[in-house]
Amino acid sequence: MKKCPYCAEEIQDAAIKCRYCSQFLEGSTTSTSEKTESVSDLLKALDADQMGGNASGVPAPRAKGSVTAGQALLVCCLGLALFSLLFYQGTAPTGSPSRAPESETGAGGSARESTYEVRVTGKMGSNDTFFTGSINVVKDGRTESRSVEGRTPATYSEQGAAVSAAFQNKNEFGRLQVEIVKDGVSAAREETSAGYGMVSVSSH
Repeated sequence: MKKCPYCAEEIQDAAIKCRYCSQFLEGSTTSTSEKTESVSDLLKALDADQMGGNASGVPAPRAKGSVTAGQALLVCCLGLALFSLLFYQGTAPTGSPSRAPESETGAGGSARESTYEVRVTGKMGSNDTFFTGSINVVKDGRTESRSVEGRTPATYSEQGAAVSAAFQNKNEFGRLQVEIVKDGVSAAREETSAGYGMVSVSSH
């Protein structure tokens, strides 16, 4: 039996490690340099395995036809780019581009003219309504105005880019309605039931 130089407990003569304090005894442990060399050798072995070489650090000849990780990544990127291009072409609209709606301007930049009707209707009890008014027509960049007067029903035909009108009921009571029809379609309509009431409409 012998005593441990670290904890002074009695241990076997052949012991290389104290069972009390877990310290290695002198002459039984591997030197630091030996441990360092072992770790170095292990790292070299791992590097050689990853490089396909040997423990000396010299890469082994690569087998013919083998693919590296970088080459595989490049092939994947190219494949993804090609797929994206084909997908975009498959979803992109084909054929000639759609035409924009026909412009409201004609040749030379002037506004396109349309056919208008100004329809005046209404009743004063069982009688027609008397009115007075003015019609404004935009034509060739100018505004032409004319005054009208009469009794319902009445229709005034105009040709131009836009039409507006203002009418007044000439009676103390009764209904007066003014409607602008553009190319056969109602564009605006207003009415009044007030005595001497005013009505203004525009095709804009």
